[in-house]
Amino acid sequence: MTEGYNKEPSLGEMVHDLAEAGSDLVAAEIRLVEAKLARRLTIAGTSVLFIAAGGAFGFIALLTLMFTLGALLATAMSTVAAAAIVTLVSVVLGAVLFQIGRKRFVRIFGGTPTGLAKSQ
Repeated sequence: MTEGYNKEPSLGEMVHDLAEAGSDLVAAEIRLVEAKLARRLTIAGTSVLFIAAGGAFGFIALLTLMFTLGALLATAMSTVAAAAIVTLVSVVLGAVLFQIGRKRFVRIFGGTPTGLAKSQ
């Protein structure tokens, strides 16, 4: 009998091949996860830009609305009184929205945001 032609791999060679294939599989999975993450981050970045642009235009619209309200009030009273009313409404609205956001933050994260702590 001649050996060498149909030689089966030894157990050590099979374990080595299996470990190498497993390593290649793990590396391929890592590359796949990296590619998926990069794609998601690109989409998320674009989405954040659209959200920021929408917020900026919303802020401009709010400023325009406040200016219009002031101009409308100025037709019925002095310009200074109209400006004072618009300013007061803005301050109250800002304080209410701030408190809502602060309470939600505390409820979700269980603590006071840094810099927002009540002074003692």
